[in-house]
Amino acid sequence: MHHSHTHPYPCGCHPCHQHHPHGPCACSQPAYSAVLVPWYPAPWYWDSGHHPMTVPEEVTADSAGTTAEGMIGGNCDVHLSLEYATDAGATSPSVKVTITDGGATSTWEESSIPEGYHVKTDFASLSPGSKVTLEVNEATARLRWCETVCC
Repeated sequence: MHHSHTHPYPCGCHPCHQHHPHGPCACSQPAYSAVLVPWYPAPWYWDSGHHPMTVPEEVTADSAGTTAEGMIGGNCDVHLSLEYATDAGATSPSVKVTITDGGATSTWEESSIPEGYHVKTDFASLSPGSKVTLEVNEATARLRWCETVCC
């Protein structure tokens, strides 16, 4: 017997961090886990014809292209990671990240970067529609995040 169900979120994904009456949100499923736990989606998940998928995104800037811009998409909030390193022989390296989220703008900047590779995980949490700008001087930097989209 086929059971038809109209789901308020057509892709089977709902706004994160809210209770869903039909089962777990695919948004809250980790991209990877140290412990494998089976996940059995509710029937409406398969009936919808749409399947949530995690897609990695990034913007990169270096001495050849000192500015890069990106837009956060998907259905759920994302967490940015920032990786950066100075160019060989750099005298005044810097990295600047500008975030526009819901009309508010914030900026993070580091200058006089020590040599070597640097990582800032969970750098910022942003909602879909936010924009990021990455600027560098005598350095290479990359902002990374994963978006949940429906296919």
